[in-house]
Amino acid sequence: MQIQHINLFNHISLTLAPQKDNTSSVLTYNHQRLTIKEGVSYTLIPINQIIFIAADSNYSTLYLANGKNIMTSKTLKVWEDKINHPFFVRCHRSYLVNIKYIDHISKKNNSIDILDHIIPISRNQKKAMFIE
Repeated sequence: MQIQHINLFNHISLTLAPQKDNTSSVLTYNHQRLTIKEGVSYTLIPINQIIFIAADSNYSTLYLANGKNIMTSKTLKVWEDKINHPFFVRCHRSYLVNIKYIDHISKKNNSIDILDHIIPISRNQKKAMFIE
């Protein structure tokens, strides 16, 4: 088994270790789903459709590629543990970002541009976001 090295953008580099079942993390990323309770029903959301998750106290809002936003009563830490994938990075205590959707990283403003959203990068997470 080999370690795969993927270059995302010019300044972002990510290393994926193979999983025990010999499938790559990319395959899991394309097929993994989250179950989200909405009222009395449940919705299955593929994690590759999640652009980012924003925290607000003990609530989180999932921003999806189809433009839909889903507010949940789970904390950001719960979603981070459930997703547990290298394409998702905690760039700030209030944000979990899918790096596949990053348009631009600003060193000057310590922020990430994702579609029409500007997401801050905390001082402690600069190295994790590859901009130091």
